[in-house]
Amino acid sequence: MPARSLRRLIVFSACVAVLCSPVLAQKISIGVVGGGALTDGFGTQFFPFEFPPGVTPDALGERDFASSKDYLIGGTLEYRFTPHLSVEGDGIFRELHMARAAVLIDGTLNSVSPSPVITWEFPILAKYRTQRWKVNPFIEAGPSFRTAGNLNGTDPSHIGVTGGLGIELNVHGIKIAPTVRYTHWERDPGRYRPFTDPNQFELILGLSHETKSAWRPSGEHFSLGVALGTNLTGDWPTVEVGVPDDFENPPTRISSGPRKLIVGPSAEVKFPRHISVEADALYHLISQSYTSDLPDGTVNHYTGDAVTWEFPVLAKYRFQLGSFKPFLGAGPSFRLPQVLGDASNYGVVTAAGLQFSTRYLNITPSIRYTHWSSNGPFGGPVRNQTALLVGISF
Repeated sequence: MPARSLRRLIVFSACVAVLCSPVLAQKISIGVVGGGALTDGFGTQFFPFEFPPGVTPDALGERDFASSKDYLIGGTLEYRFTPHLSVEGDGIFRELHMARAAVLIDGTLNSVSPSPVITWEFPILAKYRTQRWKVNPFIEAGPSFRTAGNLNGTDPSHIGVTGGLGIELNVHGIKIAPTVRYTHWERDPGRYRPFTDPNQFELILGLSHETKSAWRPSGEHFSLGVALGTNLTGDWPTVEVGVPDDFENPPTRISSGPRKLIVGPSAEVKFPRHISVEADALYHLISQSYTSDLPDGTVNHYTGDAVTWEFPVLAKYRFQLGSFKPFLGAGPSFRLPQVLGDASNYGVVTAAGLQFSTRYLNITPSIRYTHWSSNGPFGGPVRNQTALLVGISF
């Protein structure tokens, strides 16, 4: 199966799991996870320096290596279908500890400098447990997603598959779940950068408790769900680069590519007087189209995707209109780009939409407009973006 098709299938499966699980859930657990990596985030890699003929180098090249094992910490949410079957979603912070050093002629290292890479991992795992009184062994498996910042010349892949083995203990209503997990990440893109190790083992300890209501896990004033949709406007400006009659750097038009899915978890806190605050974490693929005119008259065309995570925080005011609740919202939005030119990291978002409710779910279609701050000198996406999103929460 092509890598792109595999990514689409994983994203679709994850969305289906998140959307369908509340309909079937009998119990919901909320908690925290923490632990450490049993394997290094990076292997030892050597990149030789190139020198002109006749030049005696002081150093042979650069060595990149893992300086230490990594710690992990985050939150977890679990939907339980039956006493044996459930789905768990985690958001885990992991800093990959990498260091760089020059390799001198005699083989010693010089100018060792830490170069950490920040990552967030989002595994979505189907779990099957056996019932053994207070000790319940379980297995888990599913897709994992990853985003990164502070890249330091790296480009960690975004998609993987995770499996795990663990036991669950119930101590005075608190579930304690030590787990060993293995994740196989897709190979990092690119050629001449340090690569993350695609095979990762982690030791995870989860602490969680069951909520009182499957449909209101934290009461009437707090809701959890998912937001999904697509952009209505192009995400990338049309620019011309390249040099005429140059095969190595031909004239190339860069513009927006096909529209992509925007999806991510959503949480909302409700206050009196029709006021609420919503915070989202949105996975947004920005598609770019490249058309190159070669000197021999041929035309090359291809598309590429850049990953961003957007974190809008909206203050919302609702109007009561029968069974529908129109609303207006506004607030800041933050962005974590993954190898995306020189994109800005913050902006302002406004929204207009309406909410209607079924027996168990709140459905909230809306139009959002985001104005991003100025990009850096190397350019980036368009600053004015409009998107159609539908929120589904419970």
